[in-house]
Amino acid sequence: MATQHTPTASAVSDYERIGGDPAVEVVSDRLCDLVLRDEPLAACFDGMGLAQIERHHQQLVAHALGAPAGAGREDLRQAHACLPLDPDHVDQVACYLAQALHDVGAEPEVIARVGDALATARDEVVASVGDDQ
Repeated sequence: MATQHTPTASAVSDYERIGGDPAVEVVSDRLCDLVLRDEPLAACFDGMGLAQIERHHQQLVAHALGAPAGAGREDLRQAHACLPLDPDHVDQVACYLAQALHDVGAEPEVIARVGDALATARDEVVASVGDDQ
């Protein structure tokens, strides 16, 4: 059974554990760099400006870490409807996010819970492809 990444009233969320918004910004910057260096993934963001891509990755990281509801979280389907992502793309982004978290010294347990959260969201992200068509 996967460990839930969403905090209870007395638990510290992974979002808080890694340092909140400042840490999310560092992790998302690293994630964005990794994604944009990957030509097949970078092609999914054609037509988007860098600021929009960075915002998208910040929201992804915050969501995966269990950020509070008011932390700019968007519906996953809506956020990915305009992106031509397939399951392999989503899996690669999850690998890059794990790498980015590792690079900033996140605990292995945090990285595992984020991986579980992204695996759970994978079908929703991929299902959004074609919603606009």
